Amino acid sequence: MTPRALILSLLLLAGHAQAASITLLPAARVAPGAPVTLADVATLEGEQARALAHVVIIPAAGDAANPATPPAGASPSWTVIRHEQVRAALEHAGATLGTVSLSGNVCEVRFRAAPAERQAPAPTPDQPRVHFDPAAPTLRREITRSVCALLGVPPDELRLEFDARDEPLLDIQHPGRRIAVQTVSTSHGAALGLHARVIEGDRLIENRSLRVRGEVLRSVVILQSDLARGDVISPEILTESRVWVPLGGTAPLTRTEDAAGSLARTRLTAGTLLRREHTETPVIVRRNELVTVHALRAGFEVTTRARARSDARMGDVIEFTSEGSRKAFVARVAGPGVAVADLDDAPSTTPSSEARPR
Repeated sequence: MTPRALILSLLLLAGHAQAASITLLPAARVAPGAPVTLADVATLEGEQARALAHVVIIPAAGDAANPATPPAGASPSWTVIRHEQVRAALEHAGATLGTVSLSGNVCEVRFRAAPAERQAPAPTPDQPRVHFDPAAPTLRREITRSVCALLGVPPDELRLEFDARDEPLLDIQHPGRRIAVQTVSTSHGAALGLHARVIEGDRLIENRSLRVRGEVLRSVVILQSDLARGDVISPEILTESRVWVPLGGTAPLTRTEDAAGSLARTRLTAGTLLRREHTETPVIVRRNELVTVHALRAGFEVTTRARARSDARMGDVIEFTSEGSRKAFVARVAGPGVAVADLDDAPSTTPSSEARPR
């Protein structure tokens, strides 16, 4: 039986098994010269996904015919496998992706150096793809500076790639001329939209829209265990790391405390690089719950009991009604069963209670 027929048979047998998912890992290490398989670069859940573990994504490290071979200037000791490349390999192998979910953007694959290769040091995976003379007034230099300023990183934490049609323009020196670069759009992928102008005196020499793709080295928080929607994210299942992430999209969380204690907004799998949209803070005050409100007015503090008119999370400003009154006032939720109202900024009827100076 051919590998393609074997995969199809396994998928049919697993038709009633649990939901299958393939999640691309942020980074992986494999032996040099050997094929890179799906199991090397992804987390596989469910029988259907595990049946695809042997699918080859890259035939061999450093293969010149390999579409994933690192671009010019990159080291043969690493490469980047993208979502689209994994999907194409699975489809070529006969996988039915309608029954297997595929998530994750890119996986940086580092090939363990063979002993003979250690005698000739090669650039490390962390070496940037940004090469320019910092003293030369070129468009490449100004674009790099602009992207660095936008992301708040130094040039050695960037990997930039430009369209081939723009390469002749990027390294032309413009002494005595002004170069202006403006970010016009951001993408959820790995690209930024830019607009560049080269000005000499009062003449516009170049006026060009460009797209720059690449990655930025970020501190990230990676999930170590699967979570269902609504599960609490505990610090024990989080790890901090430094990885290359696409330029576009929302910024990842950078510290475990940014995620610890929050809830999973959706189902999350081990290996997920956490972003703000993956988490939500828990509801700590429920609608109709009686809470203690510290109302501040004219130098005095009035403490009273009031009923919340909606669910709220930490820091939310919602309406309350005091016991025995229908008039609403607003207060900020400061913790479980506690809220604070600054009545000097938001005049309202303060519920009667014992007042004391602050």
